Amino acid sequence: FDEHGEWPEEEQRKTGRRWSLAPGVRTLEDEAHDPEPHDPEPHDPEPTEEQ
Repeated sequence: FDEHGEWPEEEQRKTGRRWSLAPGVRTLEDEAHDPEPHDPEPHDPEPTEEQ
């Protein structure tokens, strides 16, 4: 630093990242605010072939 002076300040970002999630995706924050667990729609298991 003695040779080149001070380290330059980093440029401040004007906007942060904006994330978008697919419909129906629940985040950890969503689950923390929801007192009851969220169960996805029940579905029938695929039939298995018996031999």
